[in-house]
Amino acid sequence: MTAVAGVQPATSPGPARTAADLQLYVHPAARRRGTGTLLLAAVAAAAREDGWATLRADAPACTPADVFCLRHGFVRERVVHHLLLPLAEVHRAWLAELVCADHPGYRLTTWYAPAIPAPGIPGPARTGEPAPADADDPDGLAAAVPGFAFGPAAGAPEPGSGRLLTVAALHTGTGAVAGYTEVLIPPAPAPRAQHSHLAVVPAHRRRGLGRWVTAEMLRRLHAEHPQISEVEIAAADRDAAVLALGEQLGFRPYRRTHAYRLRLPG
Repeated sequence: MTAVAGVQPATSPGPARTAADLQLYVHPAARRRGTGTLLLAAVAAAAREDGWATLRADAPACTPADVFCLRHGFVRERVVHHLLLPLAEVHRAWLAELVCADHPGYRLTTWYAPAIPAPGIPGPARTGEPAPADADDPDGLAAAVPGFAFGPAAGAPEPGSGRLLTVAALHTGTGAVAGYTEVLIPPAPAPRAQHSHLAVVPAHRRRGLGRWVTAEMLRRLHAEHPQISEVEIAAADRDAAVLALGEQLGFRPYRRTHAYRLRLPG
């Protein structure tokens, strides 16, 4: 195969559709011959006819893909930092100490859910983007937490899709979600889990809830998923709290990607 390109919905289809994710690959031996440019033009035209307003693309920093996006009019929206934590370097006793630390007024709860949710059930938020919000849920957490709408008894995951482990801190007075984290556990024997979201409601910040739920997530990976040897976190520049927490827990920077958007002509 010399080259391939396609798009998949990044937002819900229908009249309000806005963005589609672009996937484009050209074999190194076939590059610099205009193949990528022709593929992009064809895909963009098809996406525009199908009603999409923009294309989104992620490119590893300082690579040909990065240069391609800049040369073809994509606008760089953010820099995403990828951090990696080898679980063997995290002492289990230290994690247990973090998890057992007293947090008055809060309790932890965890559940598993399919990585591909059932129709009508919200899925994981895109890394680095805010969760959706509405009048009844100004912080958007109810819509952003996979499985929370239907609780722990979510049923079996789709074959081969992996599972999402969600750890949430609940406010004991109201039962509301004060903060949560989630991690995608791939099917065995894949060794790397992908941390996909971390959020704390503004009214409950500065209480250590982010570190609490993340420590419990790491503890459960240690205890329940021996095939997982490392965890990856991806956070944008603006997610300073997530980056700082990752550094505290021993995550190390290992690569960067750039998120781009191309507006399609009407």
